[in-house]
Amino acid sequence: MQKRWILWGIGGLWGLWVMSATLSAAALLPGDTQRASQPDSGLVARTALSQTLFLPAVANGVSSVTEPPTFPVDIRDKESVTAFFRAYYQDTPRAEMGWTGELTSCRAGEISAAYRQALLDLVNFLRSMAGVPDNVLFVEQYNTPSQQAALMMSANRQLSHSPSPSWLCYSSAAAEAAGKSNMSLWWGNQEHGIKAQMRDTGDSNTAVGHRRWILCPTTQEMGIGNVPAQGENPAVNVLWVIDDYLWGPRPPVRDEFVAWPPSGYVPDDLVYARWSFMLRDADFTEATVSVRYQGVALPLHVETIQSGYCENTLVWVPEIPWETLDRAEEHRFAVEIDGVEIGGGRQSYTYDVLLFFVE
Repeated sequence: MQKRWILWGIGGLWGLWVMSATLSAAALLPGDTQRASQPDSGLVARTALSQTLFLPAVANGVSSVTEPPTFPVDIRDKESVTAFFRAYYQDTPRAEMGWTGELTSCRAGEISAAYRQALLDLVNFLRSMAGVPDNVLFVEQYNTPSQQAALMMSANRQLSHSPSPSWLCYSSAAAEAAGKSNMSLWWGNQEHGIKAQMRDTGDSNTAVGHRRWILCPTTQEMGIGNVPAQGENPAVNVLWVIDDYLWGPRPPVRDEFVAWPPSGYVPDDLVYARWSFMLRDADFTEATVSVRYQGVALPLHVETIQSGYCENTLVWVPEIPWETLDRAEEHRFAVEIDGVEIGGGRQSYTYDVLLFFVE
């Protein structure tokens, strides 16, 4: 059966939460041909963000290193990025879900520690690539209700941020998690949804809200819940993304902004169709963006600007000439964003993405 995906994320404005009301359905397949790349001029020396050791099990023959590398990712080093990508993103999670629950009795159960760790590693890998603190933790305070929400969504075969008390397997804890989480629902092989949330395809995801919550610089704690597909009931991933640190001071980040794909070396599988540029308190109303490849400006489409979702973000879709890219070479894409209003003045930002292919 071909996988079908539904993503459901949280929308927000600074000072006012607005739950998204539009279902976003999209075919999010690993071979998505509409991928994107982003750039940076001057790879700023990285601030030490964390030294966490989240080590997943690595399948034999997949990684070129005997032990998974430790964070943070040195995005200026191609070999380092390749090792991290293979260990924490490529073909992950490399652990069985090990779900202990049951749908018919509404028992939420648990997922295996190894599976949970693999998903935590994935989240922190993505954050490290983006240059934001990569020491997020999954905490039981959020894990337990997230697991209950995953069960409830699977039992009802749909996603909602405000489920009705009449829903199967309803609980107040599950409902709270539904209102504070990214959620993915799909039919098919074992998956986890986080990669789909980062890709954020579909007509209802033009603001890349899922990605923005995953990469929110102030976030320190998340929660995870997963239920596998069973018969007519779909697999569900619930990623609790709103913690008590959301409104805190912005921590040091590698670059002043948070871009995806980020500046530096980026494997092709991480270059999605939608590119994004996050900057706290920035006004992108009059901003313009260009992406150049081999000195030529690429055609692109700027998505409708929406504020909130942790930090204000500019989103655009460039036309990357994938069919002409030599897989054996590196490809530099230069991004320039002008007319960003912040702090009472206008700023410009330039950066490069060095796209390369990982087999």
